[in-house]
Amino acid sequence: MEADFEIEDIRGDLDALTLITRERRDWQAAQNYLEANVHTGWTDAIKLFKGQHLEAQKAGRSKLFLRKPRNVSERIKAGLLEAFFSTQDYAYIEAARQDVPDDALGARIRKAYVNYRLSGKPIPWFQICYSAYEDLAVFNLCVARVEWVVERELLRGQRQTPIINPESGTPIISEDGQPLTQTETIEHLLTLADEPRIKLLLPERIKIDSRVDWTDPYAGQYLIEQDFMTLQALLNLADVDPLIDKDAIDMAARTAYDDAVTIQRYVATPETFTDPDRVEIEVRRYWYKIGSTWWIA
Repeated sequence: MEADFEIEDIRGDLDALTLITRERRDWQAAQNYLEANVHTGWTDAIKLFKGQHLEAQKAGRSKLFLRKPRNVSERIKAGLLEAFFSTQDYAYIEAARQDVPDDALGARIRKAYVNYRLSGKPIPWFQICYSAYEDLAVFNLCVARVEWVVERELLRGQRQTPIINPESGTPIISEDGQPLTQTETIEHLLTLADEPRIKLLLPERIKIDSRVDWTDPYAGQYLIEQDFMTLQALLNLADVDPLIDKDAIDMAARTAYDDAVTIQRYVATPETFTDPDRVEIEVRRYWYKIGSTWWIA
């Protein structure tokens, strides 16, 4: 089945099976690096944030957590949210060279345009800022997938238009006194969506090149996003994404909460379903850098 899997080849003249093999190699290398060097520190950070002991609790309550990190974080978070929503601007753009008139003017134009495009869009800014700062407080980083989605639909219809005499420029009249008409096909491009979409991602589900660290993940050659989707959502995505082969979908049941870091996030992990319409299927999105350009495979 893998040999018949059609996928966009962005790393040279490789057959589909070789490309998939290399993608799995990159995944395993990134996963091994995170488990060996990062995940332990992240699980400890979550415990500290939740006011838990790093090791098994001893008799009596330790005074180590007299001032809980979460309480301190909440006070800082309140100040950051107040600062963000105290201005009407979504973005602030300033010219690096204020003394150059063209640069200063260009910065003002960009600022006005970006704020205009972001205003009135259904972006849950409060939830995004709140959750992003919580990830920053725990992991010292937050990850989001930001994209501008444009969805259009071409509508076609027909209408009757009079036949014009090319010499006089007036409609041609028939014997019964009515203008002759012809069927004209009209097209209209309807915009269904033209908006930004921001989705916060769990840091433990982002795999980076094992040769770089989180201070500059774009210095590596690949990024991998791990996601989980229901079967119906994946089938809907396959209708518009030619890289997804419906016949190659792996229906093996797997929970989205089997990662040690993700488990530590929750007091009780959500229930896992095995029904075909609710089972979660693992989806991996690969980005590879060729030269200075990132491509998705």
